Amino acid sequence: MLTLIVHIKARKGKEQALESELRRSVPPTHEEEGCVRFALHRSPKNPGNFLLVERWKSQGALDEHMKKPYLKDLLARLKDLAEHTEAQPYELLEEGDGAKLL
Repeated sequence: MLTLIVHIKARKGKEQALESELRRSVPPTHEEEGCVRFALHRSPKNPGNFLLVERWKSQGALDEHMKKPYLKDLLARLKDLAEHTEAQPYELLEEGDGAKLL
């Protein structure tokens, strides 16, 4: 399994447009075979800051996700909507209660 943590900060005045675009990406991503989790979060203190927590069955599943036309379109629109975007992959260290790890 692979976890991807994505931080996205909206350009000033583009907060609503960015949120709308990010929300549109959730349903098709949930339908992908390799998607285990794809959760969009918004900061209550800074509503222009978004966080995606993604879990993929494998690096290959994430690679396939990155090829999807809807995602390529979103990434192109982010250039106008986002001031900053950062994505970091992580590997799960399985410690503790397995039911609470996902």
